[in-house]
Amino acid sequence: MINILEGVTIKNLRGPLSVQPVIFTAGQPTEAEIADMGRRGIRTVINLRPPSEQVGFDEARLASDSGMAYVGIPVAGAADLTIANAERLASTFETHSAPFFLHCAGGNRAGALLAVKVARIDGYTVEQALNLGVEAGMTDLYETVETLLR
Repeated sequence: MINILEGVTIKNLRGPLSVQPVIFTAGQPTEAEIADMGRRGIRTVINLRPPSEQVGFDEARLASDSGMAYVGIPVAGAADLTIANAERLASTFETHSAPFFLHCAGGNRAGALLAVKVARIDGYTVEQALNLGVEAGMTDLYETVETLLR
């Protein structure tokens, strides 16, 4: 896949991912970056930030106004790296259009939830899932995810 977000400067932007080429991950985008993503061809924005972390603008409305679907899956931290949230992520990938932009505040939770999803739902090995998680931005949650998947 062509990197439709090439040149975009969103914090910790990753993608297209090697084995998931329709997924981009990152930290929190600005209003202008969200509008730009719609123009560049992103079709679905998936926000992992819970309501307590929301920024000063209506991201769901802005995504919609920019021609993208918007899905919120609150993942406040390690306790929310659950099979239920991994299933919600998988369902979003199945029922919404690609390419996807998956984000949290800095990319760590995005990579971590993606790792849980591919290990528990898609049948990746623990090592494959952890590698994808790191590629997608997982940092501080690495040991937590490794323990969860073993």
